[in-house]
Amino acid sequence: MEDSAAPGDGDATEGPSKDSIKVIDVAAPKGDAVLDVTFETSKETLRATRKATQPRPGQRTAPPRPLLQSTIRRAYRVDVAILKKQSKYFDNLLGDTRFEEARTVIDGLKALSLRNEKPGELDASELPWVKIIDDDEATRSAGREAVFADLLRILHGKETEVKPPTMLYVTNLAVLADQFLCTGPVSRYLNTGIKFKWPVTQARAPREGGLRINAATEEVIRQKILSSWLLDQPTKLHAATRELILYGSHQWSPYAEPDESRGATWWDLQDDLESKQVVTLLLKLHIDLPKESCSIGANVS
Repeated sequence: MEDSAAPGDGDATEGPSKDSIKVIDVAAPKGDAVLDVTFETSKETLRATRKATQPRPGQRTAPPRPLLQSTIRRAYRVDVAILKKQSKYFDNLLGDTRFEEARTVIDGLKALSLRNEKPGELDASELPWVKIIDDDEATRSAGREAVFADLLRILHGKETEVKPPTMLYVTNLAVLADQFLCTGPVSRYLNTGIKFKWPVTQARAPREGGLRINAATEEVIRQKILSSWLLDQPTKLHAATRELILYGSHQWSPYAEPDESRGATWWDLQDDLESKQVVTLLLKLHIDLPKESCSIGANVS
């Protein structure tokens, strides 16, 4: 995220005029500002997404593929007061006058008030616009624009629109919620709003290498670990970590080779999450991973 690294650091993203951009209204019937967000996705992430969304052997249909473009611009009409209340990130960005974004909103709304104009009755083009650039450093995943819209809907108490929710969707939602400092509302919504059912891992008989799961199944397990950790759901975190320990990882083998399709952030769990959880659970469960499936001493420490 490159929008508010320092006070007064505004970004002048070039592109189509605000009149030509479709505005997604997540604050209806109100809304007093517009977030003008440019999503930047690296070539590496696009390449990994193309490979990861190709049909695998035995699959009848390919996984849904997001819009694969290096730059996508979207505008979201929001309620500033709600965002500031629900997110510490937005509280700083839109409320702290050391930031140009906050000054843009405050000055814009003051000008409307002096003209006796109500923001909720105006066209989006007449409201304050705040430019944000979101790179893929946090998620290393494409298709963030739809997930971000649902994140804003959750913060505004609205129903999400991406259906049916998948584990990939929930993981990207969790990463964005962590990035925008609003994991609490998102975690509660998953439990009480959509009542998301976490996928059950289907193991198989061990094959060559001793692993009982394929790469696609391991990816879902890793997504469960990352999501439950970010959203502070310890029971699910324990269960998902236990699955990874019991079934092994394609990345723990001393013979593992780099795979560009494994570029998403859950393949490289942050803050040493993988090693800490593995060691903790091994001590609790008093179990050893199959020697033929991984080399934990060499790869997870």
